[in-house]
Amino acid sequence: MNKEHLLVSDRAAPFRDLANFLHTEKIASCVLHGIDPISGALGRDLDLYIPEARQAFRAAVRFSDILRERNVKWVSLMHPIWGPRCIGVQESDLTYWELHIVTTINMACIDFGGLFSVRGEEGHHGFQFDPSLWFIKAVLQKYSKNFAHSRPVWASASADTYAQAHKTEIENEFQNRWGNGAEFVAAVLSSDTDANLLSRQKGLFALMLRNCFAHPANAARAVVRWLYRKGKVYICPTVPVIGIDTTMASTALRACLAEKLGRVFPNIVVADQPVPWRVRKRLQATQSLLVFRYNGRQISQRKIDKCISISNLNREEVEVGVAAILDCVVQYNERWSAFYGARSL
Repeated sequence: MNKEHLLVSDRAAPFRDLANFLHTEKIASCVLHGIDPISGALGRDLDLYIPEARQAFRAAVRFSDILRERNVKWVSLMHPIWGPRCIGVQESDLTYWELHIVTTINMACIDFGGLFSVRGEEGHHGFQFDPSLWFIKAVLQKYSKNFAHSRPVWASASADTYAQAHKTEIENEFQNRWGNGAEFVAAVLSSDTDANLLSRQKGLFALMLRNCFAHPANAARAVVRWLYRKGKVYICPTVPVIGIDTTMASTALRACLAEKLGRVFPNIVVADQPVPWRVRKRLQATQSLLVFRYNGRQISQRKIDKCISISNLNREEVEVGVAAILDCVVQYNERWSAFYGARSL
């Protein structure tokens, strides 16, 4: 079986290679998102927590090497605005891989990474899973606004199966760090009753207040880090702005690009006029593809990184256009290879 066929039939193979590298190098890590802890199913991307920054960059560089060794054509290390990140797209069928590594786990003023050590057990595909850190990322961070405003959580989503299965373990971990921590976890994972909604809200603010008093330096750093990232969104683009010369309607063009590149870019925006710079920069920072449809008109090169033509929705033109977009993404992020290499030493 050749390497390309292996990739098509087994998307998990590069991730297993990465897990083996982490195990061999004894790098502390755990999965936060992207692999279902119960079934092992893979999501769009893999989020890993690696608390040591140098090791995080090493892991990202190694994953980029793994993809290239498996003949993945478009491999790119991207701006680490949210943490070290690597993407790969296979030429034959546009199979997509993304590794995103975080070195801190924050929520408001709480630096959970400084309070919870990685103590996971090996799970699917050879990765480590830590129930408490999974709970923080998959439940607590995701629904913190609902908790703060005393809104229902499970009315529109099912309770996290993995967190529920390790409820006692998570309660013990929280209780060891905060008084009534177990009570708070129990309320979070329980049904959306009025009593639980109130307990979640009170418990969240109590947890934040106690953390500020017990760890003032960590709390201050967490707040500064949050503000810093808010500002960095406007100066840390990860995806180029593409200009497409076409007579197709915007809706048709977007549908075409979404069909081919919907996994690579979580959001695809097609505009007939240049958008405000704040909108443009935010889209670029969040790995969203912004396409300016100019249809033969003059355009400002300052607002466009790459111009291509897709005049019709025939297969050949679309494939050439998609390849040009992915080529531009790789070229746009080439400068980060040296940065990642230096940070991983």
